[in-house]
Amino acid sequence: MNQSVIWFCVSFLCIAILSSCSPRPVIILLNNSEAVVEVQVDGTTRIKINHGQQEKINDFFKYPTFKISIDRGTAKWIYDKTTWPPDNYWRGRNFSTIVKFQIEVTGYIYVLLPTEDFPLKDFTNQPPGFPLKPTQ
Repeated sequence: MNQSVIWFCVSFLCIAILSSCSPRPVIILLNNSEAVVEVQVDGTTRIKINHGQQEKINDFFKYPTFKISIDRGTAKWIYDKTTWPPDNYWRGRNFSTIVKFQIEVTGYIYVLLPTEDFPLKDFTNQPPGFPLKPTQ
């Protein structure tokens, strides 16, 4: 068999395999509240985020009961419905899909466009269903 045919077949298979990979979803949370928050992403996994700090949740779809609740020490915020932002709020990069959220002192969780930087000050550009508001 001709080497160029073999090279073409190997290249084609690599491209086909890589293009069929679904991106790993990643959430980046910024705690812009006035306290340390503890985010619960399922029944057991808790992530502590200091004021002004960011935390990355990798492959968050691996949590079968993904639900957000936030414990501020003095209050607990529970979000009954997790709304996902539209596609233009997601940014793909290096086989990952990233979406950025910002937790405010009110308990509201805002979503940022990929072109927006933390901390967001102008919250007028929110899609339907945002900001997420605590029910308790």
